[in-house]
Amino acid sequence: MPLKSLNLNLAWKRVHVDSKKQFVPDLLYLKDYERDLKINLDNLKARLSSDFHPQAPMTIDQPKSNFSLRPGLAINIEDRIVYQALVDYIAPIIDPKLSDSVYSFRLSTKPNDQYFFKNQVHQWKFYREERRKCYVEEGYTYLLQTDITAFFEHISHTILIEKLEEFINDDEILKVLKAIIADWSGYIGLHGLGLPQNSAPSSFLSNFYLKYVDDMILSETLDCRYLRFADDISIFTRSKGDAKKILKVLVQILRVLHLNIQDKKTKIFDKTEIEELIDEKQDIIQAIDYGIEGDTIDPIKFDDLVKLFEETIKNADDFNKTHFNFCITRFKKINSDYAVDYLLEKLEDMPHSANIFVDYLTLFINDSNKIKNAISNFLANPETNIYEWQEMWFLIVLREAAALNKTQLNLVRRILKDRNKHWATRTFAFLALGKHGDESDREYIKTQYINEDNIFVKKAILIGCHKMNKKERNLFYETMVKEKYPELNRLVDYLKSKDGL
Repeated sequence: MPLKSLNLNLAWKRVHVDSKKQFVPDLLYLKDYERDLKINLDNLKARLSSDFHPQAPMTIDQPKSNFSLRPGLAINIEDRIVYQALVDYIAPIIDPKLSDSVYSFRLSTKPNDQYFFKNQVHQWKFYREERRKCYVEEGYTYLLQTDITAFFEHISHTILIEKLEEFINDDEILKVLKAIIADWSGYIGLHGLGLPQNSAPSSFLSNFYLKYVDDMILSETLDCRYLRFADDISIFTRSKGDAKKILKVLVQILRVLHLNIQDKKTKIFDKTEIEELIDEKQDIIQAIDYGIEGDTIDPIKFDDLVKLFEETIKNADDFNKTHFNFCITRFKKINSDYAVDYLLEKLEDMPHSANIFVDYLTLFINDSNKIKNAISNFLANPETNIYEWQEMWFLIVLREAAALNKTQLNLVRRILKDRNKHWATRTFAFLALGKHGDESDREYIKTQYINEDNIFVKKAILIGCHKMNKKERNLFYETMVKEKYPELNRLVDYLKSKDGL
């Protein structure tokens, strides 16, 4: 298939939907690219060739729940579109080859669906229901539960492409795909390993990468039931001996793919432990969802939601992230501020959930000063403000506020004066100061343009100057932005067309 035949329009729709999951949110939610979408996609298609290579991505580390770090990439919009289009081409060929025992990242069956995958929440429920069925209805009494150590970081490009070649008879498509992920791998860790996370195409490719594991386990003669969601693997057996045997086989199979199981998350559960493990809250969760209509909820179901939330946050030793995220998203859906105080108490303890915190807290940022005060106090304290990714998200909270007080504005100014701050931090500090500062602040922002090399920071400066006097602002745009980066020129054209953002 010629590269110029790739469906970039469909890829754009899917990238646009997927953009909320990026490590660094787009500064204008892709509105500048969408403004002249047809022209931009036509120009991108004209540049496609077998020698296509992506721009160098920006890097940022995201904290994990145990306070270690995972590598994150901020990838250029057009590179994301090409990546999505390539995987869009191969996905309809690959997905039918995957076992029905795999529930994660399954391709949507709706033609030209803007959503690349079937609903992941529904798929997760199906996975949990099938686990329950294995124990309750089919009588399996032992469960091997495990997942894979640093899975995304250890996916071998050589093995991935070799496996794809078994099904995809298109050298040009695979050549460009390999070049793209190879260029990105150096920013993730070791060359030749790893896929960028928080990306639908990567999720699909990672799912396919484990097809070899699925096929090998399912071909075993032992009486067992194999289920997988992403790298979360559940294997039900009728004896502990069979569970140990299948674990041995699984470890050996994973080695072929250069992967290893996580020892701390690997356990064989007996009948009694399975009863405790199988999620007894699913009926309650389903009932809560049925009780929500639009942004309102049945009072009894609200009490159930509060009870589930309280039980989840009290269980610190075995914290259920799925239940926590469910509660926060449902509180958001019904515009309830019930969880605000708890989240403000947990800013230091849950840096890995900063994006979820911010998505919820910004709904209530202007209801009182407590959110702005808690966030600004956190940012001002070097004992708590440790992770750049979390700092970036909390600056987004300040940007979204209707106004900042003098102390909060001075905090943002101090952050920008520190040239050692991470590019992502500086990006959203410029946006916050541009929105809330005075004319002297915006004059300062303007002078920093020539001092910055990072394209994200440059974009933030251009946006931050938008509240300047229109004539002065447009003169700055015209005289300073003679750029080699099309996206900066594209941004300026968009900003000049808007009197307010």
